[in-house]
Amino acid sequence: MKKILVTGSEGYIGQHLVELLISSGHKVFGCDPSWYEEAFVADKVQGYELFKCDFSELSVDDLSGFDAVCHLAAISNDPMGDLDPDVTLSINQYKTISFAERCASSGIGMFIFSSSCSVYGEAVSDLVDEQSALNPVSLYAETKVEVENALLELGKSGFVTASLRNATAFGHSVNLRLDLVINDFVATALTTGCIKMLSNGEAHRPLVHCRDIAAAFMELCETPTTKVKDLVVNFGPQNANLKVIQMAQETQKILENCELSIGDDAGKDTRDYAVDFKKWNSLFPGFEFRYSLPKGIKSLKQSLENFNFSEKDRTSGRFKRIHLLKKALNL
Repeated sequence: MKKILVTGSEGYIGQHLVELLISSGHKVFGCDPSWYEEAFVADKVQGYELFKCDFSELSVDDLSGFDAVCHLAAISNDPMGDLDPDVTLSINQYKTISFAERCASSGIGMFIFSSSCSVYGEAVSDLVDEQSALNPVSLYAETKVEVENALLELGKSGFVTASLRNATAFGHSVNLRLDLVINDFVATALTTGCIKMLSNGEAHRPLVHCRDIAAAFMELCETPTTKVKDLVVNFGPQNANLKVIQMAQETQKILENCELSIGDDAGKDTRDYAVDFKKWNSLFPGFEFRYSLPKGIKSLKQSLENFNFSEKDRTSGRFKRIHLLKKALNL
């Protein structure tokens, strides 16, 4: 059993992670200011202690005694990152680096950072891996690069850090997000009978289910520190790379009688990258991805139907992080 702190514990991935860690017998603490309280569609996970605050408010004393920290808390996508650049830089970069330094000073055994494949931005090669040039095209992605570099610097003093470059998340969580491409497609198709593409759909994006991301964090928590130290790794299944138009078509197969349209003014998405995940799969050959894209779409569809999800819910902003962030920050 390990004592593990999860920042962003009430979030989209965080709720999956605390549930998995508790189920595996770990002593779990969370930290979350509850900005996205409205987005819950089912009961919160129980069985862990919560610091109801911003992670930057945790002191060295608060952090003492933890075996691992899973740092999920962040302004969590490109549009949110552009909403208030000063806030994004503060939370995603400056406060995160300071937090990692405080964790190192507290003697924490391992610091696992939630990075993103968005660091590749507009990729210059057909398939990018961890040795490829980084080309972030958003402030959100730039902050991920800066934190990764800062963690590697901290590692020079012996602190054990790992950066998990997650593919684009999708799927059901008790704290629901609809500002993710697959989730948006499913919710729109379910309530309107139509998927309207906002781009030409030719850009590539790798996909991974949110619960599989949580399982990867737990895998790292349970791995010897010698294998984790200074690890920077892409995370997703090897067959994860699809064009956005293919994602829409896969959704259309499962939500029958759904129409697919591309807007007349739809242009190219500059975020275009296909990612090689061989490094993760070679380091952790026993890791099992439990959610294929069809299985994840079916699960999300079922959970929305169980919630009696309506068009009013979809358009309310309740499940769009940028709407809730504006309310939290009084913007």
